[in-house]
Amino acid sequence: MTCRELSDFILDYVAGDLPAPLADVFARHLTACANCRVYLDTYRATLAAGRALGQDTLLPPLPEDLVQAILLARRHAE
Repeated sequence: MTCRELSDFILDYVAGDLPAPLADVFARHLTACANCRVYLDTYRATLAAGRALGQDTLLPPLPEDLVQAILLARRHAE
């Protein structure tokens, strides 16, 4: 997973809605990438701030077939 892919799926990761195999890849990337760990921490803090203001900032999860189609398209584009 690249940093850009991580940013594309961060909402689903934080919400716990990524399929297990993709969540594992996401977590492995976080282990290796300090910048993405900081990004994730900042993202979570932003969500917490939004909730503190009474705003629900999480969107409904993406359908699995859409997630897979996006990943496939990205692989073909590389």
